[in-house]
Amino acid sequence: MPEEACGVFAVLKPKGENVVLTVKQGLEALQHRGQDSSGMTALKEEGLLTRRAAGLVSRLDHYLGELKSHAIIGQVRYPTTGKSLIENAQPVQFKDFSIAFNGNISNYNALREKLEAQGMKFKSDVDVEVIGQLVQKQLNEFKARGGKLSGKKEEKFFVNALRAAMKELNGSYSIVLLTKNGGLFAARDPLGYKPLSYARHGNDGWVISSETRALDEIKEKNPEIEFKKLGEVKPGAILSFTTEGKKQFAGLSSKRLAHCAFELIYFSHRDSVVAGVKVIDARRRLGAFLASKGIKGDVVVPVPNSGIQAAHGVAAGLNVPLVHAIKKTGKVGEMRTFIAPSQEVREALSREKYELADPKAVKGKRVILVDDSIVRGTSMPVLIRMLKEAGAKEVHVAVSAPQIVSPCFMGINFPTKEELIAWKNTPKQVLKEINEAIIGEKLAGKVVKGSELQKVLTKAGGKKVKNLHEKLGADSLVYTNITDLIKAIGLPGKLCLACFSGVYPEEEKQPLKILAEREKMIKPG
Repeated sequence: MPEEACGVFAVLKPKGENVVLTVKQGLEALQHRGQDSSGMTALKEEGLLTRRAAGLVSRLDHYLGELKSHAIIGQVRYPTTGKSLIENAQPVQFKDFSIAFNGNISNYNALREKLEAQGMKFKSDVDVEVIGQLVQKQLNEFKARGGKLSGKKEEKFFVNALRAAMKELNGSYSIVLLTKNGGLFAARDPLGYKPLSYARHGNDGWVISSETRALDEIKEKNPEIEFKKLGEVKPGAILSFTTEGKKQFAGLSSKRLAHCAFELIYFSHRDSVVAGVKVIDARRRLGAFLASKGIKGDVVVPVPNSGIQAAHGVAAGLNVPLVHAIKKTGKVGEMRTFIAPSQEVREALSREKYELADPKAVKGKRVILVDDSIVRGTSMPVLIRMLKEAGAKEVHVAVSAPQIVSPCFMGINFPTKEELIAWKNTPKQVLKEINEAIIGEKLAGKVVKGSELQKVLTKAGGKKVKNLHEKLGADSLVYTNITDLIKAIGLPGKLCLACFSGVYPEEEKQPLKILAEREKMIKPG
């Protein structure tokens, strides 16, 4: 099935203004969230106009003239298993509205089959189309009853339609929707997996963004632009925006929150604020926890750019110099190897992406190489080999995220456990203990907490990463643990830690829905 974590951006201003450059700059600021394709939908006199392009946001440049408008939504896409086709780019336009999102709908296949059986026609493989089709189906029924979209009736319809759609969706989603009459809406899943923020744009407009950093970058480039009253689309809420103001409506409630921990560890920009937490501060605190793990070295070297903030925490905690001994070559631009579409491409990019900036800084030294996470183990062996060829005496790897032992079904790019190097190198007995702990608690009707599962992992001791450092080519390997992660981020009980623990937040409502069931999900060819 298609799974993706992307970035959305939207601007609404009074008629007569042109916000296309602001939207372009916003999407460029979110480019780290998706580099496969980008797109915009603009409100024109004759209706909605959508333009999409493969690759980076700059590929939209030749469309900017025709996309001039006072109301535009846009998206950058990062696919994890769906096809990299222009048909799968966003936004997805329907006759009366256009929609874009960031997330992953885990019951996509079931919903699509149901909608197709009811006569709805799909044009793509992306999750967001199933959301749009749920809204379109209600719109068809509304019009069949003689309903017309205008003014307050339009707002009421789309709020109710989004609410009804949310009741059928399982998974993560942060949605922006633009209507042909100029209505702008935002919605977020009840667990709050993916971030979504908004701000007043001057005194007569609004901006919506997956990350707060995008607003800062726009202001840096355009000092005359004013963003104020920054807010977060609350989990489960639906917001309606007009130039006069905004309204918040109840969408779907949940007894708990599950903000994606990986957003704070890796995915979000270091200068963003996610769930009220400054990303840069959380990453440096994770580095401080790493410094307490007994690692020793002469210099701390970060993996650019993902390991830099944690490396600052390690260096400060150990009172060891931080040296930027590795740099990006520029040959692959700012492409994140993690979100490249295939393992072959990831490996090729890793070999081309990095080079030594200062070989003398590591020669004869015990190097502590710091990164945010190890998922597949693609880049790390390349970097370790590079340091040792430059004369590093030892290379000790320090990772600011706990070991990733379970797949993500909410839109981060590791949908199968077979891809995960930590899972593949965890002794079978330890995996059995973990699995029995999870299932045992579920059968007893309890909710398995990350801290409880960590006890199982801690009891297993070093066995859980036995010989993994040798596989990578390192002299040692150390991770933070789940308890460290929760303390560093500071949102106890409000995080999704499934990739580290195997405990999936949405399973609290369906406690016997085990991983094997998810792995039967059909993926498009």
